[in-house]
Amino acid sequence: MITGLKTGGKRGPSSTLVGKMIAFVFFVIVGVGVVATAEAGPITIQGTLVSDGTRDFTGAGFGVVLPVLTLQNSQGNEMGGIGWTGSTDFSFDTVTGTGTGGDPDGVVKDQGVHSRTYSFQDLINAGITSTNNLGLVFNVNETGANPGTTLLDVRIGVYQANNGSWVLQTGTCSGSNPTCPGPFPVTQQGQGGDGYLFVLNGVNLATYFANPTAYRIGLWANITGTDDGPEDFYFQSVVCTTNCNPPVPEPTSLALFGSGLFAAASAVYRRRRLVAARVAAK
Repeated sequence: MITGLKTGGKRGPSSTLVGKMIAFVFFVIVGVGVVATAEAGPITIQGTLVSDGTRDFTGAGFGVVLPVLTLQNSQGNEMGGIGWTGSTDFSFDTVTGTGTGGDPDGVVKDQGVHSRTYSFQDLINAGITSTNNLGLVFNVNETGANPGTTLLDVRIGVYQANNGSWVLQTGTCSGSNPTCPGPFPVTQQGQGGDGYLFVLNGVNLATYFANPTAYRIGLWANITGTDDGPEDFYFQSVVCTTNCNPPVPEPTSLALFGSGLFAAASAVYRRRRLVAARVAAK
């Protein structure tokens, strides 16, 4: 039981308004605490890679792009990813980071060359300086009677460089150009050539770009309908025009916003009490 509070009095409109403001501020601060707690965990799921049409980089090859993941399996399914342990890259199978995944018998190929993580400083050095100009290109390299694939999912992952903690992963791919998840037919044969562009939406990488040597970025994908050639993913600097990423407030920004609201509500409350005291004294 809470003691020391007056009861039975009728609350005026100003008191009700202040109470609502304080309740709102409390909700915001609690929400910030939840977000901060989630980011402190092993993985935060945020945003998505959105399909944004095709891009012709034929002739560019791997020399002017950053190859991040190569998958190859002639048995119809390619699923695997590349991450960071804190000291070296590692390959894995599932979206949650389990399994071995790598050469010589796994789906993830050319680890250290075409399958590798990058520091955010590496991205900056390649002209990728923010969330909005980070592009991911998917190059389908299948032949035969039905040279196409179905991309079930593709996700970026961010890791702390010093200890390998997995701090962020995007959610299931999305978009309608073409639809993801969905069919992705061959567009241009050859590694490092023409491919499908993905851009980020609903995810904020500002913290990692601001501390570029403290974080590394990797990738995971799940593809079906494969029978021979390797599928490649590589990062490319792009100019976002259609599915551009909206800003996502970070916990510190939300906390400052909540603190400001709390201060404003407290000032209103004190002013109302002072006026009420003066009226009572008269």
